[in-house]
Amino acid sequence: MKEEKTEIVPELSLEFHFDILLKIIKRTHSTYCYQLKELDKINDQN
Repeated sequence: MKEEKTEIVPELSLEFHFDILLKIIKRTHSTYCYQLKELDKINDQN
């Protein structure tokens, strides 16, 4: 579930303000960036 929330933010940020999206998914900017990096690592391994 965490991954899904993190993955959808870039898509929704085209329509909604980034800070609002982070509040909705209950993430700080730093946590969001960390999770995004981790997802990139996983995707690179596949």
